[in-house]
Amino acid sequence: MEILAISNNIFSRGKKTSPNRRNSKILTINRCVAPGSKLYGTEWYKDSILAKMLKITKNKVNDDKIYRELEDIEGLRERIQQYLYKLVKQEQGGKINLMFCDITTIFFYGEQCEIGEKNQNTKDNRPDEKQIVLLLLTDEKGLPFYWDIYKGNMADVKTVEKTVEDVKRLLNLEKVLLIFNRGFRSEDNVKKIQGAKL
Repeated sequence: MEILAISNNIFSRGKKTSPNRRNSKILTINRCVAPGSKLYGTEWYKDSILAKMLKITKNKVNDDKIYRELEDIEGLRERIQQYLYKLVKQEQGGKINLMFCDITTIFFYGEQCEIGEKNQNTKDNRPDEKQIVLLLLTDEKGLPFYWDIYKGNMADVKTVEKTVEDVKRLLNLEKVLLIFNRGFRSEDNVKKIQGAKL
């Protein structure tokens, strides 16, 4: 199972305990094959074949453990992105010629998210709720390899400079063609992209 091989590669390194890594694998596989809430993920696992494949008893998987995994996964974000980029690059014959970038907003209920901000320009048509901005990069086939999260009141055009700098540093990119939606269109953004020599 390719998803299991990918999760093994990403989560088998580092100093975290083995059970911690196993829960990360469960969460990764669940998101790929049967996406839903984290609570749903724990119930899904108990009814799946994964218990036998991963050799983790069903009583050791619960939503509290899954929620604790999210911080660990965020700590591995750059490693995950580098690994996904490597896979996507192999799929494209060793070179990515086109890189598509898109942004969306996600609103939520709650007060604890430090980057949640209200924004009149919400894509969800919910200016009354706090939101975050999610950026995603994919190859021309739509395979994702990079993402970032920004404060909910950040304009699309202001994400370009950070994205270009991060992608160039993290993925050691050669020259590629970046495709943005119209929210990115500005003379400043074009200059930043050209200045980064992507």
